Amino acid sequence: MSKFHSNAIYFSALVIIIAFFCVFFFKNNFIGNKFSGDSDFSEGWTYDEDGSPVDFKDLRFVGMDGRVIITKSISSSELQGRMLSFSSNNLVFDVYLGGTEIYDFHPGLDGIAGKYYGRFTHYVHFPDFEGTKELSIIYSDLLGNSRWTRFNDLSLAYPDEIMRIHIRQNIVPFLICAITFIFGLGISIIGAFSSGDRTGTIALGTFAMMLAAWTNSQTGFMELISDNTAAARVIEYMSLVLLPIPCVLYMAYMCRAQNSRAVNSVIAAALINAAAQVFAVLFLDLDYHDTLILSHLVILYGVGVLVFICVRALRDDIMNKEQRKYLLTAFSIVVFTGAADMLFCYILHREDSARFTRIGLLVFVVILANYELKQIISASVNDKELELMRQVATTDALTGLKNRAAFEAFEKGAAHRKKGRCCVIHMDVNCLKTVNDNHGHEEGDKHLRGAAEIIRNSFGEYGDAYRTGGDEYIAFIEGNDCLEKYETAKEKFYSLEGLYNVNNRPPVRMEIALGMSLCEFGVNDLAEAHRLADEQMYENKDKLKELRKQAKR
Repeated sequence: MSKFHSNAIYFSALVIIIAFFCVFFFKNNFIGNKFSGDSDFSEGWTYDEDGSPVDFKDLRFVGMDGRVIITKSISSSELQGRMLSFSSNNLVFDVYLGGTEIYDFHPGLDGIAGKYYGRFTHYVHFPDFEGTKELSIIYSDLLGNSRWTRFNDLSLAYPDEIMRIHIRQNIVPFLICAITFIFGLGISIIGAFSSGDRTGTIALGTFAMMLAAWTNSQTGFMELISDNTAAARVIEYMSLVLLPIPCVLYMAYMCRAQNSRAVNSVIAAALINAAAQVFAVLFLDLDYHDTLILSHLVILYGVGVLVFICVRALRDDIMNKEQRKYLLTAFSIVVFTGAADMLFCYILHREDSARFTRIGLLVFVVILANYELKQIISASVNDKELELMRQVATTDALTGLKNRAAFEAFEKGAAHRKKGRCCVIHMDVNCLKTVNDNHGHEEGDKHLRGAAEIIRNSFGEYGDAYRTGGDEYIAFIEGNDCLEKYETAKEKFYSLEGLYNVNNRPPVRMEIALGMSLCEFGVNDLAEAHRLADEQMYENKDKLKELRKQAKR
């Protein structure tokens, strides 16, 4: 049945996942708005300077005063109420319709944001007009590098359609980022509140969150909610700069190489690189993109160090079979996808420089998160077992009070204390031998359990109570107000003792002798306090014995 249940769960989850992805592949069979649908708007543009056609994949950047004008005739019947949608990379520009400016884009990028804004999506609304007018875009380059400077995806569409298109195009990378971030946050929280040294687990969670921050700028959602791609771009670059730190730390803890000089050198290199990036942007008139090679070099160095510590861990048989399986699988995936993206970035000049890495690192995090969660659960189970064993070892089986081993551990710790005070209380159950001899040991055990319950519910409420021998009990009440607590507990003690005799009617009356001594740590000797408490207890025992004799007369 257990196998059947688990298969049913897996099948249910698989159906939901398939159903979710079907949303993106099946469309409703209806026409809807007769004027719906976006249309390509990249054809028919010409350079104002010489009338030559515009190729948006290879823009011209040499014009009057560094500004280039491109034009296109547009009719009101062509628009049909639609708006112009496109994205720009590191261009500043103005849009004119019939000589009237209708759109201005000159973002301010001072300070830590760097020189460039990255990618930004624009929605240009047209005023009402009749007939045909000339649409002009006057642009200039921020970057000085046509590889990263362009207009993209010019189209006409209705506002609601533009939003749906934008979300549909970016939903998959956004979901990957969101899942990665949630994974990382959850892992970090679990690691922070788990027992033992979980620095490696927290490092993995931080790595996942940093990965999500790095790749999120490619999704466009930061721009969508904030209208600030420059800030998103800073987050992207700084996350990339610091990414080696949690990654190398996690791998180092997996390979037991956290004290390695090579590992610390990667962390130092990443921190120096972060400081150098900020300094270059603020004082050297450079941009993060200009110093991207430094980040890539640090990452490559970090990969080299990771390979070194992994090989050494395998050679020295530091990792067990399960660790090797998880680690080598995850590490191979992330190295392969990262190398593929670097190849596309520097050789093929692809704009999205993290397409494969984004997926590879998500797989990396999921695989290792699975391993870490298994380790945390296993450690939690072991901790509970150890705690149970500790409780068994320090608990008296008959009464449930702490036993002599726990008492000796307390004494050992208290012997080194220099401040504070406590009441040392000695107790002894009277007439236990009479109970055992005349009514059997089962009744004697019942008598001991009853005494323990009285002590637990009186002195045990204010301190710790121990059974140190057959019918001997000791309690400690600590604190500067221990005498007041003792008097309150003693009053309750005698009340519970009387109630026990009334309610249980034992064959021999419950009678517990009591003695107390005050110990000032750093002033009095604890052994002396025990001696005085014991003397008082025997004095009380003698008084109780005398009272019993008088009662018989």
